[in-house]
Amino acid sequence: MIKELLKENLIFFEENKNLSAYTSWKIGGPASLIVHPQNKKELKIVIKVLSDYKQPFFVLGNGSNVLVRDEGCSEVIIKLGEGFSRIEIRENEITAGASVPLAALAAKAAEHSLGGLAYTSGIPGTVGGALIMNAGAYGEEMKGIVSETEVFDVRNQEFYTLSNKELSFSYRSSFLKNNSGYIVVSVTVRLHTDDSAAILQKMKKYKNERLMKQPYEFPNAGSVFKNPEGDSAGRLIESVGLKGRSVGGAQISEKHANFIVNKGGAKAKDVLTLISLIEKNIYDHYNIRLEKEIIIL
Repeated sequence: MIKELLKENLIFFEENKNLSAYTSWKIGGPASLIVHPQNKKELKIVIKVLSDYKQPFFVLGNGSNVLVRDEGCSEVIIKLGEGFSRIEIRENEITAGASVPLAALAAKAAEHSLGGLAYTSGIPGTVGGALIMNAGAYGEEMKGIVSETEVFDVRNQEFYTLSNKELSFSYRSSFLKNNSGYIVVSVTVRLHTDDSAAILQKMKKYKNERLMKQPYEFPNAGSVFKNPEGDSAGRLIESVGLKGRSVGGAQISEKHANFIVNKGGAKAKDVLTLISLIEKNIYDHYNIRLEKEIIIL
């Protein structure tokens, strides 16, 4: 019945498609349904239909920090479409749709001589995902530039605006990460005037540093674990001799131990085995329970 209602409302969807096509790890089994609402009106219809049938769902951005299990997932996957990829500039503020790639937002800011986003250069996620995860690097994070976000309240079926304070940002987290009752629609960031050439130079520097230190030559999902306070997850993993350890097609990167890469044909079970191995070794050696930065779907 859900599919029939989506068809009636002319909402595009795909059936039984492997989510490996939608994740940066290139891993993951099928989703029975992937829905692509193109604007706020369609999103509202989709959520009403899914809510009426008590069907769980998951909003997937670039899939750059998600591991989908080999057997796939029972949730309906929502991929926000064209209407959520717009960028509007007003003086020193930019409002970007949730599906805008973070790199595209940074490039647009530089083009308009607006500084504050250079640190995101090379971060592969979307604006919505970056907000939810409070993405950060080089001592900066989304918390420092976000003024407000528009969200859709799944329970009330209404759109609201949340302020920076209401988002309750913390290290690689926010109010929205721990509350699936809201869907990010757009994000407004407040930036500062800067020299465009200087911004681009800084972006290039950051991107090159990432390429040197992180294994972008293989599919991966970025940092697997959050850094414990006062330490580095990568350093800890390397110190217990796990750097380079492989299971199936998955490997703890030889370049950066907090990355697990897909060397070819890796399965989710391979990645999960390595994650468990890391967690056990770090706890046994240091009595530290590492917290995952990735989402397992």
